[in-house]
Amino acid sequence: MLKKFRFTYLVVAFFMALALLAGCGSSGGDGAFIPLQRTATVEAGDAELTCADEGDMVACRGIKYAEAERFAPPELVELEGEINARRFGNICPQGATAFTPPGEMSEDCLSLNVFFPKGTEPDDKLPVMVWIHGGAFVTGGSSDPGYDMPALVGKGVIVVTVNYRLGLFGFLDHESLEGDPGNYGLKDQVKALEWVQAYIADFGGDPTNVTIFGESAGGHSVFSLLVSPSAAKLFNKAIIQSGSYYPDQISRADARTAWYNEVVNDLCGGKSDILACLRDDYTAAQIYEAGKEITPVPTTETEFLPASTESVLSAGGTINASAVMLGGNLNEGNLFVALDIFEAAAAIEEGDFSKLNMLYITEDDYDGAVEDLFAWDPYALDLWEDIADYYLFKQFMESGEEEDIFRKAYGSLQTDWLFNCNKLRHFDYLADQVPTYAYWFADTVAPNPGLDLGVAGILAAVYGEGFVTTFKMLATHMLEIQYVFGSVGARGGNADQVTLSDTMMDYWTNFAKFDNPNNGGTTWKQFSDDGFILKLVPPTPEGATGTEFSTTHSCDKWETIWAGENPFVVEVKE
Repeated sequence: MLKKFRFTYLVVAFFMALALLAGCGSSGGDGAFIPLQRTATVEAGDAELTCADEGDMVACRGIKYAEAERFAPPELVELEGEINARRFGNICPQGATAFTPPGEMSEDCLSLNVFFPKGTEPDDKLPVMVWIHGGAFVTGGSSDPGYDMPALVGKGVIVVTVNYRLGLFGFLDHESLEGDPGNYGLKDQVKALEWVQAYIADFGGDPTNVTIFGESAGGHSVFSLLVSPSAAKLFNKAIIQSGSYYPDQISRADARTAWYNEVVNDLCGGKSDILACLRDDYTAAQIYEAGKEITPVPTTETEFLPASTESVLSAGGTINASAVMLGGNLNEGNLFVALDIFEAAAAIEEGDFSKLNMLYITEDDYDGAVEDLFAWDPYALDLWEDIADYYLFKQFMESGEEEDIFRKAYGSLQTDWLFNCNKLRHFDYLADQVPTYAYWFADTVAPNPGLDLGVAGILAAVYGEGFVTTFKMLATHMLEIQYVFGSVGARGGNADQVTLSDTMMDYWTNFAKFDNPNNGGTTWKQFSDDGFILKLVPPTPEGATGTEFSTTHSCDKWETIWAGENPFVVEVKE
């Protein structure tokens, strides 16, 4: 089944930059050498690393963990010699805009960063948390400033952040490629985990206590690593933030038919040696351009990923973790509506009014978007009108107002269908196998500087003040990251939000230390205990249930439609 996000790479990169640039400051995050930076020397493997002394922590940035030929599996790089680890490594090829993560873009990009408390000794055996960044598998990198100098380190853990290949470079699957093609970005992540096993003890970490965590595409990666035989015994626990989207992933046959065969034919059709053509005849920029319409998901029915996450979890198959934390945000889908609005607003600013429908001002705009959204969904395709009507009715009943109702309804629909009802099912699957802690991030005034103001400014110039002021991002996709990494205060968060952030960092790091986010307490119960879900609201989280979660997100209706029935019939039109 063809599965694509509808937003453009430029807009994704734009919002990621806005969300993260306002976070923690970066020391050398732009790749520039800083002569006056304090340094710390670290002996690891057969190497001497010159790292950055950041006060209470040491940051070893830009350590090359693997190298890979284009469209080939990565090979581990040994730590040896003298290494300048004071600045980030290259970022992996992606859309080159002003909002791309800091750093030079290169295919030689497989580096990681290690952050640990100052004074840590090699035999301290601190818990290790390995962060996998998001970005729809097409953008992002570990040099995003919001991931730099993570405050989690102050809780007594080591944090490792990782670059991995993106787009075609990370996921091209074609018969001309050697071995088990595709999923190269995930294979990079596995190689990074092998590096952690080999060297993290030298930094004071415990290779027998590794937690992987990630958000969006990073969370989806964690799901994939949970079920991949290649990742077995490389980590112990997993935290999945907003990673439940598209759990069926895509089979090798469908991926090739839908995406990759056409791309390869366009580039190298008629060539006798297609692999040589792909590697030698095109620059990285040309390869990126050839695949810019593809937003990949991991390829299944492969050696690396024999079955999809959905197939493995629903069947109670083996997973590679002893405990799992899993959750997401109350208003996940609002981000994607805002991205559409921003894309339309940017076009309007340039005098292009062809994307007015993406402002979702009229019911026709909304209906067209819903129909397009389900164009490839065999369950919802014939029912899109009923689904569209239901979400308009639901939004009106919740808010009691019609202002901006199309945007709000579309955001709510994407929240439920793409993210949260998949999450609820995954809560159940995982709780049947391992201790599972479910969360629901619901701070509806989480700091979000930049996007709302930028859109409003553009549209106000065309249509007048206040044109988009009623559409708020609320607790949308990605906004919990600043709480997990401890940067919410720097982004304008109030005292209650800083308190929530500190609590969340305790939960995340306690889970890494003890397999229990409470450190022996009972505030956050397992999901198997009456469907308990922790609702993350400032200043103090509250208990919720799977029933409340399901009702809020209409999950009973989605489970019914996925079973082949139509529960969405509702009369809202005259």
